[in-house]
Amino acid sequence: MTLKSLQYPIWGLALAGLVLLFASGCGSGNDTEEEPAVASYKDTKLTPSLLAHYIPAGVSTEDSMRYAKQFIEQWLKEQSIMDKALKTDPTLATKVEFKVRDYRAKLIVNTYETDLVKREMDKNIPMSEVVTYYEAHKDYFRSKKPQFCYFFLMTSNNSLSQPGSWMRSNSESDRLNLENWAKANAMEMKLDSTYVGISEIAEVSKGYYGNLQKAGIGKLIRWNGVIQGERRRYLFKMIDIVAEGDYLPVSLCKNKIRNLILNERKIKLIESTEEKILKNAQESNYIQKN
Repeated sequence: MTLKSLQYPIWGLALAGLVLLFASGCGSGNDTEEEPAVASYKDTKLTPSLLAHYIPAGVSTEDSMRYAKQFIEQWLKEQSIMDKALKTDPTLATKVEFKVRDYRAKLIVNTYETDLVKREMDKNIPMSEVVTYYEAHKDYFRSKKPQFCYFFLMTSNNSLSQPGSWMRSNSESDRLNLENWAKANAMEMKLDSTYVGISEIAEVSKGYYGNLQKAGIGKLIRWNGVIQGERRRYLFKMIDIVAEGDYLPVSLCKNKIRNLILNERKIKLIESTEEKILKNAQESNYIQKN
């Protein structure tokens, strides 16, 4: 086995020349017999125009030389191993060729399908469609663990009559008033509609001697505490409880439902398009079965 490659002193000059070639926008044409090789293995040559395809665009001269040197080393190694492999198993080239053809066909089809979905699939999903899907597949959306939705705030403010009234209310305007008050006065708060697990409930229960997990829905709970010698006041209201095995509220599974709907649309679009393509090919007599 004979390796023929440029020696390092000459290599440096060759690579420097290649960098200038890339920078000038050349080196992207077809290989020719006259084109000098930067490295070779037996009768196989690595030419500047081929090497140019593997040098990232826009990099510095120093980086271009480094990439070129690394690629040449890797190319020589691969040529040596391929030569040995083909001598060891003469049928290997044929085996690989069939795999390459199959992979190429699948890659072309997959790329076409991906572009088709990006170009033609409607990605807008109104909430009404989410609800319809939820109602039709409700048994798939059951909770695997207890989940809780609640309002909570901790403050050092002694006057909680008004914020307590806002929290007790179910009015949207009162909720907004409570949020504005909490932003100015609360040290900690949760005033959104997200659901949390048992560990989060246990965390906000510190200092409360009852069991917030069993708090009645809609009931306002107050308690006081002391943290590092400073007095704290707490307000809590349970909004909803989802027990293990209960149906999940739509708000908890709407993102999953949207993904399921998009996936169904994707499958339908690809299948219908490919059926049309196949039918057109048959009608055009492109397909022959012997």
